[in-house]
Amino acid sequence: TYTVAGATINFSTAPPYLSGIEVVTFSIAALGTVDASNVSYNEGSLGAVNTSVQAKLQESVSVKDFGAVGDGVADDTAAIQAALNSGAKKIFVPSGEYIVSAELSVPNYVTVYGEGESSYINGNAITAGTGANQKSVFKAGTAINSAYSSNPVLGTNVSPGTAELTVDQTTDVTVGDIISLANNLVYDEANPNIEGDPAEQVEFFTVIAKTSTTITLDRPATFAYLTSTPATIENYVRNEQIRLEDMKITSNNDYVLGFEASQMHKGRLKSLTIDTNNKSRAIEFRRSIDCEINGCITENTGNSTAIWFAYFSTSSRIINNTINLHDLTMIGDTAILVYFGANRNLVANNTIRSYRGYTPPLPAIAQPIWGIVVHTKSYGNTVIGNTVTGSYFGMGTIFGSFGNTFTGNAITSCLVGMRTEDSRNIIMSGNSIVSCGNGSDNTSAGILIHGCFDCSYTDNNIMDGLYYGINVYELACNRLNISGNSITNSAQTAIRVIVDCQNSIFSNNNCYDPNDDGIYFGSDVSQSVVSNNQVINASNDGIQFYLGSTKIRCNGNTVQNCGGDGITLGTGGVTSESYFQQNVCVSNTGYGINLLNGPVNCVVDNILSGNTAGRTNNAYTSTPSGTTTADTNFMVYNEPADPTLAKTVLGWRRKDATTTGTSGWVQVNVSETV
Repeated sequence: TYTVAGATINFSTAPPYLSGIEVVTFSIAALGTVDASNVSYNEGSLGAVNTSVQAKLQESVSVKDFGAVGDGVADDTAAIQAALNSGAKKIFVPSGEYIVSAELSVPNYVTVYGEGESSYINGNAITAGTGANQKSVFKAGTAINSAYSSNPVLGTNVSPGTAELTVDQTTDVTVGDIISLANNLVYDEANPNIEGDPAEQVEFFTVIAKTSTTITLDRPATFAYLTSTPATIENYVRNEQIRLEDMKITSNNDYVLGFEASQMHKGRLKSLTIDTNNKSRAIEFRRSIDCEINGCITENTGNSTAIWFAYFSTSSRIINNTINLHDLTMIGDTAILVYFGANRNLVANNTIRSYRGYTPPLPAIAQPIWGIVVHTKSYGNTVIGNTVTGSYFGMGTIFGSFGNTFTGNAITSCLVGMRTEDSRNIIMSGNSIVSCGNGSDNTSAGILIHGCFDCSYTDNNIMDGLYYGINVYELACNRLNISGNSITNSAQTAIRVIVDCQNSIFSNNNCYDPNDDGIYFGSDVSQSVVSNNQVINASNDGIQFYLGSTKIRCNGNTVQNCGGDGITLGTGGVTSESYFQQNVCVSNTGYGINLLNGPVNCVVDNILSGNTAGRTNNAYTSTPSGTTTADTNFMVYNEPADPTLAKTVLGWRRKDATTTGTSGWVQVNVSETV
């Protein structure tokens, strides 16, 4: 036994010599007088450390812990903001309708989550913003870092592929920083410069090493950066890892967004339902890195964009979302806008539905309404597996964008299924485009191509088009590859080219039952290849070269049961110095090959049978007088009256490279069997 007197313990019997004595003190408090800070907590696993119950509970708090009511009447703005400011990393929004009348600012590393649509943040009481001063229901809070006190100045020019910067100093730079490198050129929308590097660009890099005068980047630069511009290097001032999940958010006033963030790193929006109206985007990210919008549903009414992902935002994912457009005014809605230098992003498996329809003509103030558009100098983005129904333009890329890929998408009932304008190095492959067009607008098509270079449109399935299948229109193109497409039941021409489109490939396309020409070239397609296409049951000509071109290779095509000629050289210009070889033109109403306006071409080894008007016409029997510098043989069939007899190939060969006029040609005669 023992007694205690102050700080002294007296034992009635002495403890064993050198024995350990442990003294434990405790007190018994009255019920209800102990707070959680005085109760210890240990998770219990190996290595777990002690903390208090209070600290453990504060890892996740409910907005109701701070007085939120959620009855659809009380203003819960202050209570929710208090929860956000509490220091807890997880903020729970239980089922209920929470009225908010001002923006909610979300700190870094905070997740706000609910129980699905029953956790309803009603932002309709937030007063309207303006175009220059937007508001939002949720916005990213204070940045986690600050700008450098002195930005490094680029010492030497940076070429594409360079991963080390030479600078004047690196005083504030730390390994692990994310920095921006901007070329500070001015973008001229009237001159998109689609064949060169884009004008205004910003890239983001992680610093992996430094010296006093060098910065080593985690990857090579994509663009050139010049000291003369001058290019600038800055610390990436950002928000970090803000997340919203499993809630419903609404706003119905002008310029009040659902969620807004500028310079967000690793932000996540998941399973949100956002209903906005009147010029109010549902979601907006600017200059953001490695963010994700996943499984959200947006209901957009009025002139608004659902997801706006812009200003050099990169390496992010817009996936598995459902976007419903309810705009009846047709003034510039877009479901997903990837805009102004946004790059290396994935837009995948989204479903976009317009309940407005596309019936033209549009009002004079209207802007095109897009399902998905990659816009203004954006590059390296992948758009895959999306579904778009009922929009004006289903999806595409415009204004100097380049290197973007669209594959495996399904577009239905749009005025234009897919559009590329002022773009380069675009791939559109393996897409399904059904019932697009409107029967009267000559820009409507399954795929509309407008002023593009080095683009590829391959293996697309275009069915039941209400105007053109593929329409190359208005601005000149170059080096296109239109190949392997299946185009069925077009209300007009299956493939229509009415602007200059040289050095291009039109190959292995299947054009079934078009209600005009199968393939129509109404412009200069010189030095292009038209090969191995199949045109069946066209109402007019199978393949028509209406406007003059040179050095075309039209080989291996099959044209059958067409209402006009199989292949025709039309009246719009002279097609010459070209090869028409090994084509099969059978059972057409006109000629097999109509040389109406095509002197000095090589037309040989074709199968021409069962054509109502005959095999060919206008076989040239006089010596050509052109000044062409071609060095190959140019021949046309001189058809016998009896088609069962051998045909005579009558042609000419250039004598030499310098002699011009009729004296520059040598006649050649060859007999072959059909």
